[in-house]
Amino acid sequence: MTTTPGDHNQPVGEAPITACRQVPYSLDLRAPWVDARGRTTARQGWIVEIRAGGLRGFGDCAPLVSAGTEAPEHAQAALGAVLPRMEGVGPAEALARLPGPPGPAPAARCAIETALLDLLSQAAGKPLCAFLAGEAAFREQVEVNGVLGSVETALARLPEVIAAGYRVAKLKLGTGAWTSERPALMALVAALPPGMRLRLDVNGAWSPEEATAIIPQLNRWPVESVEEPAGGATRAELVRLQRLASFPLALDESLAGRSLADPPVGRQVLKPMVVGGPAALVRRADSDIESVVTTTIDSAVGAWAAAHAAAAVAGRCGSGQCPAHGLATSDWLAEDLAEGPVPQRGRLMLPGVPGLGVVPDLRCGSRVSG
Repeated sequence: MTTTPGDHNQPVGEAPITACRQVPYSLDLRAPWVDARGRTTARQGWIVEIRAGGLRGFGDCAPLVSAGTEAPEHAQAALGAVLPRMEGVGPAEALARLPGPPGPAPAARCAIETALLDLLSQAAGKPLCAFLAGEAAFREQVEVNGVLGSVETALARLPEVIAAGYRVAKLKLGTGAWTSERPALMALVAALPPGMRLRLDVNGAWSPEEATAIIPQLNRWPVESVEEPAGGATRAELVRLQRLASFPLALDESLAGRSLADPPVGRQVLKPMVVGGPAALVRRADSDIESVVTTTIDSAVGAWAAAHAAAAVAGRCGSGQCPAHGLATSDWLAEDLAEGPVPQRGRLMLPGVPGLGVVPDLRCGSRVSG
């Protein structure tokens, strides 16, 4: 039974929540994030802080509608409605009271769930990844993919990604016509070192007919996977496209509403901000399909939550090779609220301290708005 000073020997999981707050922030990107859905130059959101039993738990609410979350105004309203009702309730009970994920406001739910799990895992004396894994195995480090951005900038960014030791590099396609992107992709492939593979993300920009023509061309190149190859594709069309590919196809933003009891493709891409939190993600990953965990270019708080979820998911690979996770996004931020995950030689080491392992700087300044 874990207690903290000043709580009269009351377990932290039962010690009542004494304070909750949401702090808005705005973080500029080093360069625009461009994909088939649009252009992002900054990330805005709220850090949720919950206090109980002398401990502080943190979570990130960073809605991104194009990725599948609620709109910012809905996230703010959800936080304002839920947080005040949590005071006086123990973190374990508050977690049990959360509506099932993802709910109408998954980014807001993610922040609250993460903050409560941060409290509970600190109280248990376990890193969040171990707490999420429960009795199952988890990994203390996970492989991550490098990020090349759009096809227009990829060749210039490639040397940096190679030097950082990544074996898989992610590239955004679909911002232009395939006839113009194909030559740029061929030049990129020619510059790849032996052993490096490309993870292509189309964001649904191709039609099923276009994907049918393009995927066989990709089979001749070192492609690790293709995410969201065809917008609006039916299950039958996805099954057919997967049969054409020599690599896994992956569903990301189109996962909502799809049954994965008999997966039409080989992989799912899961974001805590979209599925409603790190614990919700780990449960979602417990299915008959390979899972990759990514962020929505979150603050350090959100990025570390995703990393802990990835470590819990990776434990299910046993001694086998897990796919690289999309966690190398913190360096896209010009500044952050704390130090985000920094991979070394293409791998990310999880902090061995109890809880989430990060305390954001919430003092007023250029990063914190309001």
